[in-house]
Amino acid sequence: EHDTGQKNHEALSLGILTKNQIAATALTVPVSFVLAFLPMLSAFNRTIERAASITYSQQISYLLEKPEFAGFTAARIFPILLNVILIAFAFYFSYKKKGIKA
Repeated sequence: EHDTGQKNHEALSLGILTKNQIAATALTVPVSFVLAFLPMLSAFNRTIERAASITYSQQISYLLEKPEFAGFTAARIFPILLNVILIAFAFYFSYKKKGIKA
């Protein structure tokens, strides 16, 4: 086994639930693709837009479309904050359950 100095280290966020870096990449890349493409796909389909409206990437897309202060409404900021809080809790509980072995 080739040791790169990162043996037994796990990727953080979603990857913390996996055994190694390769498995973490296999898990996070498809999720990242979906989240990255949701704003683009929502431009073509209202059902996708409604489903994507709760995601961080869609809300950032909305804010980038209208960068003036008027775009920064509670309806735009709340889902972003909610996503950050949910991800922080998910990371906390995943880390507490599994930890990182040095």
